[in-house]
Amino acid sequence: MNKVTGWAVICTITRPNGTWFDKTITDLPKYVSDPVDEYLNALEKDNSIHYQMEEPLILTKEMEVK
Repeated sequence: MNKVTGWAVICTITRPNGTWFDKTITDLPKYVSDPVDEYLNALEKDNSIHYQMEEPLILTKEMEVK
């Protein structure tokens, strides 16, 4: 079974000129991180089809679009 060993919050921030950038936040206070840890642990235990965390698809050389 897969195990979550780390996570981060990714925020997309839009500038006034319409451009945007992503900001990854990894340092969160315990009052935020503890509930997220509990949520992720519950997902692992539940392991339902709806919430199952799947591994990303890794493309091989044969799968590349030409």
